[in-house]
Amino acid sequence: VNPEIVWKSEAQVIMVEGCLSLPDIWINISRPSEVILKFFDQNGKEQERKFSGVDARAAQHEIDHLNGVLITDFR
Repeated sequence: VNPEIVWKSEAQVIMVEGCLSLPDIWINISRPSEVILKFFDQNGKEQERKFSGVDARAAQHEIDHLNGVLITDFR
């Protein structure tokens, strides 16, 4: 619940991303290769976890949605 990116790696990776909200649209997007997220678990306990690779990309993509950002905003 309420994820927040508290750290981003300087290293960036460019990958093609799609989105179920925008079928048939694919865009090259550069994102940090690693992030640390702060969030609350299902018991309301604050957690912090490091994500890398595809997990980091997916987390950033979904947090973008929470902030009203779509992949088309990266064009």
